[in-house]
Amino acid sequence: MRRPISLLFLTVLITACSRPGPPLHAGSPLPIVLPPPSAPAASTNPPAARASLTDWRGRLDQLLPAADITELAGMPPDVAPDAARPDGLRYRWDAGRMFEYAGTRVKKKSLVSLGPIRTGSNVEAFTALHFNPPDQQHRARLKDQVTRQAERRNLDEQSTAMAHQLADAFARREPAERIEGLGDAAAWATGGGDPTLYVLVDGSTVALVVNVADDPAANRSTAVALARRVIERAIGRAWR
Repeated sequence: MRRPISLLFLTVLITACSRPGPPLHAGSPLPIVLPPPSAPAASTNPPAARASLTDWRGRLDQLLPAADITELAGMPPDVAPDAARPDGLRYRWDAGRMFEYAGTRVKKKSLVSLGPIRTGSNVEAFTALHFNPPDQQHRARLKDQVTRQAERRNLDEQSTAMAHQLADAFARREPAERIEGLGDAAAWATGGGDPTLYVLVDGSTVALVVNVADDPAANRSTAVALARRVIERAIGRAWR
C-alpha cells in the first residue's frame, strides 16, 4: 500500500530552508509535522473544552519548570535558559562531560529542551511517522515532492540542496522506540542529533530533548520522568 507523504511536513521543511536563519544540518533533529486527522462528525452537544498541551504555548517555562530539571536531570539550580523563544525552551549546562573529536577531548554540555507543541495528529499518523521505516518507493516519492515544492517556491540551488539533504535524513532515519504508558503514544528517537522523546496527548505533540548522560538508558529514563511531569501539568492530572 502506498504511504501518503505529509504535505505539511514538506511545507515546513521547505519553509525552513527558504527563510533566513542559522543553517540546519543533517545531524540536527528534524521538525516533525503530522498530517491532520479526519474531521470529527458534528455534534449538537459538543464536549466541554479539555486542558491540553496547546494551553501552554508561549509559557513552556511553566510547563517544564527549571526545578523539575534540577530534580530529575541533575541541572544546577542557577542555570538560566537560552534566549527565550515562543515555541521552545532550552537549558544547557556544563556537567564535566567530554567527547572525542578529531583526536581532541572536547567539552560536551548537557541539554534539556522542550517544544514546539504541534496540533493535528492522531495515533495512526504518529505511529506511521515514528515507528514504520519508509521504504524505497516512499523515499523516491518524498524526493520528487521536495523538488516540486522547491520549484514552486523558487528556492535557490543551495536551499534546494539543503531541503533534499534534510528530507533524505528524515526518510532514512531508524524507527523510534515505542514507550508504553506515556500519553496516547510516545516515541524515543536516537537516530540523529540529540535523543528526543516525542509525545502525543489528545491530538497534540511535543518534543522533549534529553541529553544529560553518556548512558542512553539514563537519558531515556530521565526523559520519561520529565514527560510525565509535563503531561500531568498540562492536563491537570496524572496520565491514566
